[in-house]
Amino acid sequence: LGLLYDIHKSAQEFFEQELTSNSNAKKYLYERGLHDETVKAFGIGFAKGGESLTLHLLKLGYDMNVIVRAGLANKNTTGLYRDRFTNRIVFPLVNAVGKIIGFTGRLLESASTNGEQPKYLNSPETPIFHKSDVLYGFDRAKLSIRKNNFVVIVEGQMDLLMAHQASFGNAVALSGTALTENQLTILRRLSQNVLL
Repeated sequence: LGLLYDIHKSAQEFFEQELTSNSNAKKYLYERGLHDETVKAFGIGFAKGGESLTLHLLKLGYDMNVIVRAGLANKNTTGLYRDRFTNRIVFPLVNAVGKIIGFTGRLLESASTNGEQPKYLNSPETPIFHKSDVLYGFDRAKLSIRKNNFVVIVEGQMDLLMAHQASFGNAVALSGTALTENQLTILRRLSQNVLL
């Protein structure tokens, strides 16, 4: 499993570097009100797509089977491996101890796919990522939740980032449409008080 944590960290560093050279992606984040410090603190990046990440990871010595197992690339109908995330702002998903376990990719506004691509795309389920167990921002919020004895649950990544930027450090996000029993169990260990 250590290799899966390592490859996600390598992918996050690549996405973060890609963001520095993509003016459209940076513009989108700034227009949504994010500050540079927030973008950096949460490790937000940009996925150009194609096979850019896949080739980068291969150059770092990762095996193609590991890249696919991590959910970072897929084999297409012609048998070629392509990056899972294309033209997306990428938010690292982090477990309770701060290790990157997956990503959520938000389609860049300028991308026109005629509805063929979902606006948000998550990593697939892997040995280290189970969406129903993950709360975006939990690794950063857990101490504040315990200290304040309540948690603020918001819908998505941008909501969470803006909440933390506005000093609501006890906020977490669902990163999807459902609040699961597993997520509530995780939160109940810290506080019984929930604000939706």
